[in-house]
Amino acid sequence: MERRTDKRCPFCGEGLREEAVFCRYCNRDLEDEEFLRSRVRVRQMAMLLLAIFGIGVLLALIGSLR
Repeated sequence: MERRTDKRCPFCGEGLREEAVFCRYCNRDLEDEEFLRSRVRVRQMAMLLLAIFGIGVLLALIGSLR
């Protein structure tokens, strides 16, 4: 029987089927990893928007000093 390896477990590195929701080798939940990655991306985007807003406010303040 051929083992299909469409993706790898982010925890142990074993090959898994694309539709796998947990790793049969290390028994970790793969959907939790996707959820955590999406939360990290959202947090990074929020920090980027906050930095852009802060720069805009700083530039407005500098402009008002002239």
